[in-house]
Amino acid sequence: MPRIITQTLTALATLVVASASVPADFLGTALAAGTDGKLIAAKSKKKNKSDGDASKGGSKPGGVLDVTDKTFSKEVLKSSKPVLVDFWAPWCGPCRIQGPIVEETAAELGGKMKFVKLDTQTNPEVASKYGITGIPAIYVFKKGRVVEQVVGLRPKEELLELVKKHI
Repeated sequence: MPRIITQTLTALATLVVASASVPADFLGTALAAGTDGKLIAAKSKKKNKSDGDASKGGSKPGGVLDVTDKTFSKEVLKSSKPVLVDFWAPWCGPCRIQGPIVEETAAELGGKMKFVKLDTQTNPEVASKYGITGIPAIYVFKKGRVVEQVVGLRPKEELLELVKKHI
């Protein structure tokens, strides 16, 4: 198949996933096309509302911490560890797939890097400051500075590589 047709089909599949609610197979696995056109699947996990909420004082070891405009500086910019920030929004289908992938990555490597997520819809100040125009967006901070950023749905293997570069 000519390359242009493959690229067009991949782009259309990504648009369909982004504009619809997250499709799921009969086992409840969320599905989406990754940036390379491959299918990405992630089980969604139910999470206790207090887990990872910075306003409530923390997260589980190896978990993902919710940060806000008010807590971002303390939890990210002043962190002694490198920090992976997942910029997301609840209406974003690919973000709802990326979230569990970030959680799995944090569970594997959380002791070496801090993992946080920021809802761009309810925390527009930080999103604006860092020029977040596309989500999901993954930024890595070291000593208060952005050292890497990627936009779009990423598979777990790619996130693991990204994290390992900065720990």
